[in-house]
Amino acid sequence: MKNAKILHNPSAGKQEHTKKRLISLVRSNGFDCGYSSTKGIGWKKMKPKPDFIIIAGGDGTVRKIIVELLQKKSKRKLPILLLPLGTANNIAKSLGIEGHIDDIIKHIEKGNLRKFDVGFIKGRKKDQIFLESFGFGVFPELMNRMKEEPEKENVTPEENLKKALEQLYTIVMEYPAKPFTVIVDGVPNTDHYILIEVMNVSSIGPNLNLSNGNPSDGKFELVMIPENQREEFASYISYKIRGIEKSFVPVVIKGKKISINTPAGHMHIDDELKLLKKEKKISIRPEPGMIEFFVQ
Repeated sequence: MKNAKILHNPSAGKQEHTKKRLISLVRSNGFDCGYSSTKGIGWKKMKPKPDFIIIAGGDGTVRKIIVELLQKKSKRKLPILLLPLGTANNIAKSLGIEGHIDDIIKHIEKGNLRKFDVGFIKGRKKDQIFLESFGFGVFPELMNRMKEEPEKENVTPEENLKKALEQLYTIVMEYPAKPFTVIVDGVPNTDHYILIEVMNVSSIGPNLNLSNGNPSDGKFELVMIPENQREEFASYISYKIRGIEKSFVPVVIKGKKISINTPAGHMHIDDELKLLKKEKKISIRPEPGMIEFFVQ
């Protein structure tokens, strides 16, 4: 019998996704399993070593666990089953993992694995990685403002997304465009932008569909919104707030080696907000296929 390790964020998702429910679900599908809460002590231990890992949580939980796994530098890659229980679930959506967790868990039986690239960032004191995206402008500003908002109980994911979109609309209308020079595979591009994102997946934050990013192709999409697209981007967000999906096409350049000359200010690495105190030249490259997910 194959053995799984459940790594669960108990704060994510609905109350029905309890420790007892998850263990029961895994065992009813013919697997033995261990369980750890990512809120507790000792979740990083993998003894005895499982045959695969089940991550139950949102994008932040996925990043937290995968960064830990990559730092272990184990020779054997443990395949991952992702049960998306978060608000946006951008990583799961990029892999086509949607639906009820009772159905998603059957992906293990099919054995279909999809490789997932990881982004490496150089230019700061310590090299860092990202799974979803890395960038500057209105999105890290949204993160900065949202962290100051008090959390409310009994709020649905849909309500959280709408609140974030409303805040983002305000930011987009007032955020000053800043000068950036980006170089993609040796080709430079300079302009004033309100958003710069190096994207590995197709959507970020409150499900902003800005890219056709494929996390399995060994490349990134550099997404840029210059000053002259400000009103068009604001209109896209306005429709999204009302539940209407409209197309918006930013400036997109696909490539492997990306460098960004950036002014001082906030930036983000996935869901982590960072502050650059001075101008920097930052380099980004993909490391293909470092992770494997069970998919449909």
